[in-house]
Amino acid sequence: MGRPPRLRRSFFARSVHDVAPELIGATLMVGGAGGVIVEVEAYHHTDPAAHSYIGMTPRNAVMFGPPGFSYVYRSYGIHWCLNVVCEPEGSAKRNPVGDARQSLRQHDRLLRRVKGMADKLNRMAQSYHGDASHLETLTQIRRLTGIAFKQISRRFDELDAQTGEVMSALRNADSQRIFIRSNRDWLYRTQRAWHALLSEWDVAGIGFDEGILLLLNRSYHFLAPRFMPVTEWESRTLANGRKKETTRTMVW
Repeated sequence: MGRPPRLRRSFFARSVHDVAPELIGATLMVGGAGGVIVEVEAYHHTDPAAHSYIGMTPRNAVMFGPPGFSYVYRSYGIHWCLNVVCEPEGSAKRNPVGDARQSLRQHDRLLRRVKGMADKLNRMAQSYHGDASHLETLTQIRRLTGIAFKQISRRFDELDAQTGEVMSALRNADSQRIFIRSNRDWLYRTQRAWHALLSEWDVAGIGFDEGILLLLNRSYHFLAPRFMPVTEWESRTLANGRKKETTRTMVW
């Protein structure tokens, strides 16, 4: 099978609303990396969501230039959004390429990092033979991390399983667009929330020193309000309100 034809600038010198749906199924490659485009959005310069809406600035000037050029910006502070300029020079119309498959790959990395944290906690538990209170702390954090992983994985799997079916209906089904975007945004927020903690666990050892005890403490305070069953969280919170802490062990 021969290589598919490369898209020329003339392809993009048309209405953004015509170009956008025809990009679905095309292969985007940059420096040898890329994949098939499975989701696109089309923005006219009169749309307040378009970066060209405010007029030409040093940052968005390329959007007012010839068609076929790219405009890239960082979205949510996490991922890079690629936009392709369409229509004749000066039209300031663009097509952001929101590659849902790339989004799923990013969140697959989040799952792998949470799984790595869980594996490290399991190895710590297997090798620890010290203070029983520290072991109880570790046991609780392992349990909460397991709950967190299952919840994130279930949400990820739901989005992954339905992405292909949903994308086939994207052109005419607003409800399907809302489904994809709401799940995608939830995953981005989750990734941002986990990032600082997982960055510490990425480089943490499995020995019980002062640094690890502090990290376990931070891990608990991150996980408990998010993943502990409500009744358990309420009972522990009430108990801690009546309890004066006088030792170095962690408070639940």
